[in-house]
Amino acid sequence: LPMLRRGFDPELLDRRSLYERELDRYYTKFTLRDSLDRWEDIIKIIARLPETSTNWSGAYVKRPATEPIMTVTGEWRVPGVNPPASAWNGTGYDDGTYICVCWVGIDGTQGSGDVMQAGTGSQCVVSGGKMTSTSFFAWTEWFSLPWINVVNFPVQVGDLISCTVCAPFSNTHGTAMFNNLTQNTTTNVGIDPPSGTSLVGNVAEWIVEDPGQSGGGLFPFPNYGSTYFNDCTAGTKNYELDLGAAKEIDLVDVANNVISSGSIENNRTLFCRYGSV
Repeated sequence: LPMLRRGFDPELLDRRSLYERELDRYYTKFTLRDSLDRWEDIIKIIARLPETSTNWSGAYVKRPATEPIMTVTGEWRVPGVNPPASAWNGTGYDDGTYICVCWVGIDGTQGSGDVMQAGTGSQCVVSGGKMTSTSFFAWTEWFSLPWINVVNFPVQVGDLISCTVCAPFSNTHGTAMFNNLTQNTTTNVGIDPPSGTSLVGNVAEWIVEDPGQSGGGLFPFPNYGSTYFNDCTAGTKNYELDLGAAKEIDLVDVANNVISSGSIENNRTLFCRYGSV
């Protein structure tokens, strides 16, 4: 697998040009009663609109005012991947390595530049215009260090993965706990930060991402179909958090077209889909 460098999003973008498109998506969540209520209802809709990012899709939840987040958990099936329709050049697909990663993590936005995270990757390789291979793997990382592949934890497409990332005893050391519920295997992996970095605990995330290459820029993003994050919880010392107060994120291209969307189904379920919902 190529050496990859994870990306973080220091300030997720709030692009007003998406409002009309997203208002249609969210309008049915509210009942507009009469003209006096319309403005208040529209304000509610706007507040529910996803933020947008050039590399993240999914959702994040902020910490409570009094305590930092120390743990985050999620469960998902490893998605299969194919080159997207946009990669078809008329005679074949554009050559390259197409990768998406699913992960849970702490920090990375809302004022924190570090990200302690762990998850799975889905990759397909195109050579000579044809898809020549696919591979699936688990990894851990504390940004800005590159990720580390988890070699003793096999992953295949369709496997149901449960992952917890936590730092209960120190803000300079964390642990990723993987459980492959399909293959009945488990492993725990320590995660150490870059020099001078410590966990802030501002946010917890459940993300499908277009990862960055070690030399800069993003990998071409594959069509991963969809995946659910289930049992989405996060916690501080005294509080449990879930998706009830979370913010959705859509991954968009330079023209603000949604490439991958995140939609909260209920307090513990997040649906991520290639393309817009």
